[in-house]
Amino acid sequence: MAFALRDAVDSGALDRTALAPIERGPKGYWRAAAHVQELQRRLAGAKTRGAPPSLALLFIESQLWSRLKPTATGFGLELHAAGAEPQDVVIVTNETVLASLLDGSLSVQAALDRGLVALDGESSAVEALREILLEGLSRPADRASPVGLLPFTGAKAKTLR
Repeated sequence: MAFALRDAVDSGALDRTALAPIERGPKGYWRAAAHVQELQRRLAGAKTRGAPPSLALLFIESQLWSRLKPTATGFGLELHAAGAEPQDVVIVTNETVLASLLDGSLSVQAALDRGLVALDGESSAVEALREILLEGLSRPADRASPVGLLPFTGAKAKTLR
């Protein structure tokens, strides 16, 4: 994924902040949390053909795991999870990539094609999640969302713990 990030930055598909070290401490954590919560909100609004899969999201630079599990009203969120569960579809990406997907500056299809988002799991669950991501993140972002309040502005520190 590191090569995919470098290529995307070099081609202008992603901002240079994708390569910046993450911001350490509460400010960096809550910015990442806001992006995951916005993903949760956007996926909850996606129309699905069947039951959506559970998913585990890993930000590679911070090693922050989050799990989203389908509920009757969308997805429940475990923000700081220990890792993926066996039934989860795993999403591996970078926080800047997620922020770019959420603000519409990068399309889901382009992120998948460029290797900026990797999906792993049982094939039918991966395909279901791919459809949910395409539908849920193709709509314009709500300006009142946390993403609008907490943009990825580039980081100065090295790790998010």
